[in-house]
Amino acid sequence: MSHTATEPQLDRSAGDLELAADEAKAASGGDAREAVKALLVANASLEREVALWLQR
Repeated sequence: MSHTATEPQLDRSAGDLELAADEAKAASGGDAREAVKALLVANASLEREVALWLQR
């Protein structure tokens, strides 16, 4: 998979990503859809935080 200049590259192994996905699912009571929703909310919050930092 190729990456663009603006796309962040993950510094995690496939095993680390699998573990992180399993942990997110477990934290959401085993419901993968709820885990995705929680991660989307967290990502949006981080994007807002970055936008505020860039405005300074």
